[in-house]
Amino acid sequence: MIRQNGKSVQKGLITLVVVALLATVLLPLTQLFAKAFYDRDGQRAFRAVALLPLFAPTMMHGIALTYLFGNQGLVTTGIFEMLPFSWDIDLYGPVGIILVEIVYVFPQAYLILVVSMAFADYQLYEESKTYRMKESRLRDTFFFLFCLAVSGFLLLLMATVVLASFIKVWPYDLSFGLQHYDFSNVAGEGMGPLWNSILVALITAVIGTAVTFVTAYVIEKTQVWRGLRQAGYFLSILPLALPGMVIGLAYIFFFNNPNNPFHGLYGTIWILVLANVIHFFAVSFITATTALKKLDPEFEMAAESMGISRAKVFWRVTVPVCTPAIIEMVVYFFINSLVTISAVVFLYAADFKLAAVSIVNMDDAGDVAPAAAMSVLIVVLNIFARAGAEWIAAKIRKRAAWTNQEKEQVA
Repeated sequence: MIRQNGKSVQKGLITLVVVALLATVLLPLTQLFAKAFYDRDGQRAFRAVALLPLFAPTMMHGIALTYLFGNQGLVTTGIFEMLPFSWDIDLYGPVGIILVEIVYVFPQAYLILVVSMAFADYQLYEESKTYRMKESRLRDTFFFLFCLAVSGFLLLLMATVVLASFIKVWPYDLSFGLQHYDFSNVAGEGMGPLWNSILVALITAVIGTAVTFVTAYVIEKTQVWRGLRQAGYFLSILPLALPGMVIGLAYIFFFNNPNNPFHGLYGTIWILVLANVIHFFAVSFITATTALKKLDPEFEMAAESMGISRAKVFWRVTVPVCTPAIIEMVVYFFINSLVTISAVVFLYAADFKLAAVSIVNMDDAGDVAPAAAMSVLIVVLNIFARAGAEWIAAKIRKRAAWTNQEKEQVA
């Protein structure tokens, strides 16, 4: 028994190392260099596809790999013996775990590297071309093909789930239909979980953004109680180190106690909102803090000398200037509240199920195609949310540029 446990731990560590190297370093770094060197219009498309897994429930990645590389998968069967070859990658084991972890962490690692590389001087690349080498068409072609391969694989995963959601009985009846989007006869229990998830996501986005931004403002802009502010900063970024499962279990032990004055929250929508706010607090807090650091501190000094209250400066100056960051925080809370499973799976009530949880329930009950259909609906909602945020941000940037142009003309 001890020897078997040791082998399991060893395999787990090897899998973790492979995932860490491939997903968090090699793949996104190569993608970034491709972006830096291959300066074409396709960069935006590559970036959009690289971030696409963020919009999907985590179960969707596993469902996609099953439909592609499972026992009845497209690749495993050679598209149901339509091709003269097939490929069995032995999905159920370390290979499948590595693949799904890479898909899950790749966009997050890519975003971190994008922010890091944004501070690098692009002129260094141009000077290296002048002094060391001419433009290498072979290099650019390699990077372009790499971006194309990574983006193609991610799109293939999404397209496979969409296809599976419309096929009647995989792999026996490949005709198309919409019956899998009728969740009333499966473990998903109708469209109710989706509407519940949207409601929870909206409330979380509003409350979470407000609480996070005010907290960041108090910690960043107030000059009193330095030790308390440092403790607040530490507690604000602490959720980064907490898995969602830990938050869910902690809330069960805390709120399920009948002697707890907050026991009334248990089994209601508000404990789900609270769990989501805490779970995704750290990233939004860092976003708000970064935006606040960019503000000119002379605003507060000038307002104080003129006798203007800090609250008025906050509403009239700080919030409008930080609006793009606030929009990003709203979208971040909304999207993650729709796709998360780890914390809320312990806290939802029997009469208030969520869409991401219903995907797990349907998959466990063997209703894989309806689970794929629910995943597609969540992805579509998140894409619309992201597109709406981009549209609002573009309007704000356009208005700011127009205002600055007017001021220059007056001057």
